[in-house]
Parts: sequence; C-alpha cells; structure tokens
Amino acid sequence: MPRTVTMFDQQLFHFTCENCGEKEPMMLSRVLKRFDSGEGWRCAACEHVSDLEPHRAEIEKLRDIASELDKQARERGEDIWNLEGKRVP
Repeated sequence: MPRTVTMFDQQLFHFTCENCGEKEPMMLSRVLKRFDSGEGWRCAACEHVSDLEPHRAEIEKLRDIASELDKQARERGEDIWNLEGKRVP
C-alpha cells in the first residue's frame, strides 16, 4: 500500500510578522497545534508573539483542504503518515 505524507505536513501557511514584517512559511500541522491551543506565533526574526486568531478564516480553509485531500488519498487506498513517521488515522 502506498505511503503518503499527510497534507497537514505538506501545506504551508504563509505568515507575516505584524511587528517586523518577516515572512515565514509554516507547516499547517504546526500552525494548527498553536491555533487550537490558543497560543500565538513567535517570529523567528524578532521574537514578537502574534495572535493567530485574526487569521482564523485562512487557517480553517487550509484545514478543510488538507482534510479533504487526505480523505481522497485514503479512498484511493493510500496510508497517510506524518513527518514524524507516525500513521495518521
């Protein structure tokens, strides 16, 4: 059975720091962990912590797309894995 990396680890959320303007692409899986727990995002350049809530619509849209693409891969008989090497149910 083919192994496929989950779209949550392939899809990127392109974040721009509200403090310094640094653009940082982030894996959707990392963004969702912080978003769902209410954590902000710490900029790698200036260490400013930004709230992810203003980006809710875009994050939710990316979540829906990743879920649908993973579902389609499962329907084709593919196993879904994350980048940590764990099978995604």
